[in-house]
Amino acid sequence: MVVIAKDGCIYCDMLKEFLFQQNTPYKLYDSIDVDIEAIKRETGHKTYPFVFIDGGFVGGFQEYTTYNIGF
Repeated sequence: MVVIAKDGCIYCDMLKEFLFQQNTPYKLYDSIDVDIEAIKRETGHKTYPFVFIDGGFVGGFQEYTTYNIGF
């Protein structure tokens, strides 16, 4: 699992806390360390965080928590 986040993003902080509570391992990248404009174009997602599982884009905080809980 890969998470792309940025400083000052409340949903990024909420996701990191959720993952901590779930004891879920993930790799965190800061938005300044990736080509965020290319990622936005590829995913169609415009807000942070960006969550990828097994190379596939899941979405942001809301999409991941829905995905994780199983709808």
